[in-house]
Amino acid sequence: MTQKLKVLFVPIDAIGHVNSAIGIAQVLLDAGHQCLFAINIQWKGRLTKYGIEEVLIAQDDRHTDVDPAQHWADLFVNGGGIKDTTPLETAIDISTKMMPHFNEEMKGLDVIVDGLLRDIRPDVVIVDQVRCIPALELSGIPWVATCSFNQLFFIPDERTPPYFSGLSITSPKSEWKAFKDALNSAEYAGWKTFNDWVVSRGIPPLEVNRFNRDSKYLNIYGFPLELDYTDIRPLPAKWHRFDNLKRTELQDTFEIPVPLRDRSGKLIYFSMGSMGSVDVENMKRLVTILSKSKHRFIVSKGPKHS
Repeated sequence: MTQKLKVLFVPIDAIGHVNSAIGIAQVLLDAGHQCLFAINIQWKGRLTKYGIEEVLIAQDDRHTDVDPAQHWADLFVNGGGIKDTTPLETAIDISTKMMPHFNEEMKGLDVIVDGLLRDIRPDVVIVDQVRCIPALELSGIPWVATCSFNQLFFIPDERTPPYFSGLSITSPKSEWKAFKDALNSAEYAGWKTFNDWVVSRGIPPLEVNRFNRDSKYLNIYGFPLELDYTDIRPLPAKWHRFDNLKRTELQDTFEIPVPLRDRSGKLIYFSMGSMGSVDVENMKRLVTILSKSKHRFIVSKGPKHS
């Protein structure tokens, strides 16, 4: 009989990241393992229907009466991450305006995780974060890194475009370099501050301008093979790709609205994700374009649905 493992998840507490972690947990639960989520108190009661045990944590910048999607939407809008600028300008805004927030938040999470590891004593930890957690590395507990967003952030490679850029593999390499150099320059001060703290915690320094490091045990990400870069760069050691990390809903039912059901044309679900839809003006522009199609669309409106 396979040993029953106690698995602690520490996901970014935004909608898409938690949903992908649920997808992983469902596979483990089906195999007979115990899954616990260290999750902000805003999520109370949302995960128990999957058989997941909630370990509720409190972070200083969270308000319990604010939906987690709304929290992140406000953070990105106020930090310049959602606006009508070039990819480079947006990336620099995120790096300079939001980086101090993320650095401080990770210091607080590190303290929380340190206590949880002592209290829960998990057999393995599955972590989906954009910054490393020193307490986890110091604990000696095996840990798995998951990437629930674009893997270019976690797997930097000279053969692929820089993350945040939107550049393709056919774009001139000079554009890759110009983007990467500008972003690295904008990120360096924030990276150095974070890295100094990481070293002060007693773990090895990070690679320059990287805020995380690969797990020596296992690293996984979800990305369709047809859209991935595996044809131009092989995966690094201990990395594995899955087509998706989606959750399965058992209780939810959905009926196609009558106005859509009785019309002709293909039925298409359109989503920009929980954060892409926060750009309301862009969503209006896209919906206007879709309205001219002969097909039918169900549009995910996201946290700014009203």
